[in-house]
Amino acid sequence: MNLIHLYKKDKLDPSINPNIQGYWVWKDFLGIPSLTKIGYFYPEQSTFNDQRIVIYITGISRPLKNENHEYGFVFDSPNLPMLTYSTPFNGDIEVPIDTDLELNFNKPNTGYAEFSYSIEPEIKFTIQETSPTQILVNFEEDLQQSQKYVFKMQVRSLKKNFKTGEILETTNFEDAARIAFYTKREPLIKSFSPTGTGALQDTDILIRFEVPMNSESVLEKLDITPTINFDYEWNERLDLLKITPTDPLPKDTSFKVTLKQGVLSKSGGISTKDITYEFKTIGPIIVKSVEPQNNSSNVNENSIIKVTFDQAVSRESAQSKFSITPNVSGSFEWENDFTMIFRPNKLNFSTTYTVKINTGIESIYGLPNTEEFSSTFTVRSNQIIIQMPQYFQPQSPPSFSCNVYAARMALAWKGYNVGIISLIAEMGYNDGYQNGHWLGNPYKEYVGNYDGSWGYGVYWDPIQKLFTNRGIQTELYKGWNLSGLAKAVEQGHPVIIWRYNGESANYDKNWVAQDGTYVVGINGQHGGVVTGFRGSSDNPTHIFLNDPWYGKIWIQASLFDYYWSRLGRVGLVIY
Repeated sequence: MNLIHLYKKDKLDPSINPNIQGYWVWKDFLGIPSLTKIGYFYPEQSTFNDQRIVIYITGISRPLKNENHEYGFVFDSPNLPMLTYSTPFNGDIEVPIDTDLELNFNKPNTGYAEFSYSIEPEIKFTIQETSPTQILVNFEEDLQQSQKYVFKMQVRSLKKNFKTGEILETTNFEDAARIAFYTKREPLIKSFSPTGTGALQDTDILIRFEVPMNSESVLEKLDITPTINFDYEWNERLDLLKITPTDPLPKDTSFKVTLKQGVLSKSGGISTKDITYEFKTIGPIIVKSVEPQNNSSNVNENSIIKVTFDQAVSRESAQSKFSITPNVSGSFEWENDFTMIFRPNKLNFSTTYTVKINTGIESIYGLPNTEEFSSTFTVRSNQIIIQMPQYFQPQSPPSFSCNVYAARMALAWKGYNVGIISLIAEMGYNDGYQNGHWLGNPYKEYVGNYDGSWGYGVYWDPIQKLFTNRGIQTELYKGWNLSGLAKAVEQGHPVIIWRYNGESANYDKNWVAQDGTYVVGINGQHGGVVTGFRGSSDNPTHIFLNDPWYGKIWIQASLFDYYWSRLGRVGLVIY
């Protein structure tokens, strides 16, 4: 950092938010140890990607001057690598089954991001970095034909020690890309049923072809293993064959239906390879899915537990085999004979629960389950966040319109996209400045320039009118408290607040406005929108802010309360 003038070294007091381990070096000016013009910060660790960094310096004083100036600037850490395109691409069809997936990124991963990959349905694969910006996903076996695949990529940011390379902290994994593609369709066959597992004993085998078929050729090339006796029937168009077993199929048995190479269509077409489908008759009960999913975290405390079986079951039997630990009282509901719902009376915050399904559930058509099933999930911490658009006030050159940007965020949350200049014009402004103080009255107008590039800001009454003018209900509280603030957020209502920014020199800055109003002001007056909290609403431990300067931040409740108290704990609740 190159300073314009000479400054006294011992007065300079820099801070960085978020905190970064490292040290400052102020270069001596022409060998004079007490003066400097250039300063360096040497970090010992990295920051997270996509993070707003705020550097603020107080105690700026020139030689022979009794000064205490302040200066701040911001910058953003590098963005995470992003997927630019893939082969195959999202939505691609007729993808060969022997394909590999190529991923291309906008920049190399320098080691401060970690990626996680998965594909549904599951298939084993390896990851190969073919260039700094390209990754090849090698599938270890051919993909299935006529199948939709969804490849998912997640990413998280790493904070590292520069010297040792040790990972100090990570963010949570977030979705980065989703690529869905479809493999080539099986030749000649349009559909086949049953497939998978759970076919009933009296099921019919249906083969639908893409074109009318030579019926004699199909029956000649048809093979069913194990062998069964059956009757058959063709539809009028000769593109649907219905095979009806003459005896019930045995339970828990795998069948393979093959159309051998050389099957003829009615028009003379011929298949070039064997076509095989498999299915399995109904067997022991299997838990097909459970909600919340196994190892889920941040589960809502009002969640239900839904267990879906692969077949119809006896409801009373299934309920008797269900348990949850720690024990929770509740009631059972059923969507159908396949899906059991347990509705807990109360799930506790930050608690891990284990759901168990014991063996021996009675099946309506199949066999009892022979394997115990268990799944765990963790209820979220007592944390609430209202999702709201984030806007930043300009920093270069700096802007003094944080209060207006707070209003702009809340208006956007209500569906109104309005620019800062328009909002200031709607409130009115006074850019007068005389004898070291402003002439405007922030209780009724914006104090500063028309575009917010200079001034003090604006208080609650003019901000409230911005919402009233649009028919948006609000409620203004003065001398409020943290519990009331948290309860409003708990009910889904963000709150615009006025506070001390926590960086500037902390002192009162009162003045008499041009209209004679005595204005209570502070140095470092700042605005934001409270959109969340941690802990209970009766006693929150942290407050979450959409801040026009810092971005989305958590502040310890006691510290926030002090900052908030500097202007009387005023809150404007948005409904």
